[in-house]
Amino acid sequence: MDKRAAVVLAVIFGGLFLVLFGFLVLAWSAVKSTTTSGLDAELSTGTGPRVGIVECKGTVGGEGERGIDADKVVKRLRKYDRDDDVRAVVVRIDSPGGEVAPSQEIYSALRNLRKKKKVVASLGNLAASGGYYIAAAADQIYASPGTLTGSIGVIWTHFNVRGLLEAVKIEETTIKAG
Repeated sequence: MDKRAAVVLAVIFGGLFLVLFGFLVLAWSAVKSTTTSGLDAELSTGTGPRVGIVECKGTVGGEGERGIDADKVVKRLRKYDRDDDVRAVVVRIDSPGGEVAPSQEIYSALRNLRKKKKVVASLGNLAASGGYYIAAAADQIYASPGTLTGSIGVIWTHFNVRGLLEAVKIEETTIKAG
């Protein structure tokens, strides 16, 4: 391999490294900026009809104080289900998503709660992937115009460098055995 091809390869791999590093920093900062799931809020106090509020903030199934603990959320939803004074539940969601199984557990608990009470999802800054999955269980979903929301999926960026490799005369060789 001549010197020019080595330089081009170094530039390509350096660029790919920077893109990957940037993505990792962005993902890390999104996770670090999330808050804990506050489950103790209720719209009204005292006796009589009330509206229960469940906060789902952070990564679904995330560890520690930065994530949404599905067990705690489901317990709170069951408590509201048993409380005849709670007539409706508002689920505040601000989440980039997370693990599938905990999202399914919260979704199922909300679907069960809907049989007896009104369930409303209120989306914050972000309700993507598992966060949107949770919201889909509600009777109604409300979002601000600036809310970033989306379905379940994966984003993958692919760079086609075939023309560049051909321009610097780098050829692919596959070696295999068996």
